[in-house]
Amino acid sequence: MADRVNLEIEFKCLIDKTKYDYLLSKFNISKNEIKPQTNYYFDTLALDLRKNHIMCRIRQKGEQYKITVKTKTLNNDNLENHYFLTPDEAKWAIKNGLDGKYVNYPKTIYNIATLTTNRVWIEYKGGKLFLDESIYGSKIDYEIEYEVTNKEAGQIIFDEFLNENNITKKDVISKSARCFKEAGLKI
Repeated sequence: MADRVNLEIEFKCLIDKTKYDYLLSKFNISKNEIKPQTNYYFDTLALDLRKNHIMCRIRQKGEQYKITVKTKTLNNDNLENHYFLTPDEAKWAIKNGLDGKYVNYPKTIYNIATLTTNRVWIEYKGGKLFLDESIYGSKIDYEIEYEVTNKEAGQIIFDEFLNENNITKKDVISKSARCFKEAGLKI
């Protein structure tokens, strides 16, 4: 049984560094408010989980470690199951593999890609607005995420935010997919 379950409704858009810096300035965000987090993505070498629309990661924030398993809902949102680990449990799994029981898989799954995000978030019109700088392999990219509880209202607010800040809306693939691609994994 998961320690916590939630439905994730979010909107995303990749931006360039100039727009990222502009938004940090617009919201008066200082560099010390930006916190690092590292995602260790788990799958089989054949990407069996990904093929079944399952994403599994251990996220490290300081000395806190949490497994998150994401699956798609019929509305294309993410159902997230979270499991908290001790630092020793997490470090062992990152090095040696994670029990497939977390994703209903009969074998061990392994850390196949890693991404570090420097993240800050603010409350914004009933949701959470995240500004991310992600580093994986030789890549650095910048992204806005807007997480809400009401999909229809959130879409309107996010679209207005993009328009107000002269940001061109682009379809975005997930951080895990970008990270897998950079690691040379066929997705």
